[in-house]
Amino acid sequence: MAFAERLAFVKQNLQLAEDGAVAEDHFHAETRALHLDGLVPAGLNDQTFLQLSTYITLADWLGLQLILPQSMLEPMHNAGRRIALDWADYYDLQDIKIAGRPVDVLLSANGIPDHQILKIKHLRRIGDGMKFGELRAMFKPDVTIAPNRRLHDLARALIAKHGIKGCVHLRRTDRLIVGNLRDSGLIFNLATQPFNVIAHLKHQKFPPDIYIMSDMPEDDPIIAKMRQSSRYKFQFVYDFPELMRMKQDNNYKLFAMEKCIYEQVAYRADGKRLRDFYCCRGTFSDLKHSWLHKLQDIMYRRQLEKSQGEQA
Repeated sequence: MAFAERLAFVKQNLQLAEDGAVAEDHFHAETRALHLDGLVPAGLNDQTFLQLSTYITLADWLGLQLILPQSMLEPMHNAGRRIALDWADYYDLQDIKIAGRPVDVLLSANGIPDHQILKIKHLRRIGDGMKFGELRAMFKPDVTIAPNRRLHDLARALIAKHGIKGCVHLRRTDRLIVGNLRDSGLIFNLATQPFNVIAHLKHQKFPPDIYIMSDMPEDDPIIAKMRQSSRYKFQFVYDFPELMRMKQDNNYKLFAMEKCIYEQVAYRADGKRLRDFYCCRGTFSDLKHSWLHKLQDIMYRRQLEKSQGEQA
């Protein structure tokens, strides 16, 4: 990639972290590293596989190494506790690849002269200037980051000890209200009910020993219903004292370990697969874009918000 093309991109799209000035004069032949002033606050997956992966790709395209940005993890997914994101707690930072090609990142700016560091503002998702979504669409990052080796090995030992053959990711608490970019909370609620989960597992011929990774509280009625299944032995974090200790200390670390379980078993299902299975069965697809669906969704949200207010 010609330096002039990279310089033109920097001049047009990136701003210095200190004063918002155009970063053109700070990108030159001696520049070695890219430094961000932070990331958009979010959960672990968002900050890693949406944001970090994009900036790793940007730095690589510019011929630089990314200095891992400092950030905080969204407290909503950690019992209201706001903690710093220590990347090494969750990932093997020596095993990062772009399209299968190893790339290096820097843990800090130590030892790098200041004039060799391009310090920029992170891109916002709304507002003036280039948006983060535009940057991501431009580079289409293909980044893989291996999990922390200790968490990987812990998951493998847990699978072997308890005979876990499959894993289902049931993200319910926030998805019941906000849904995602394609579906409402109503569809997420229906698609993750026990009747649909079990129907999907039967359809895919899942074995009986299944670990459920979920943010549901222990007394959630969904858990109670799933435990009544005669066909499947569903296990949750609450069944493992060692995982409960991890959850109480740092729920994000538990989530990273559970993802290792998910990746290591042969049978897997997540919210997207459950949603697709639910809609393909014809139970809701014919209402998806109708006014009836919109009315049902509004009523559902109001009822859910009312029940949550009464519980509070």
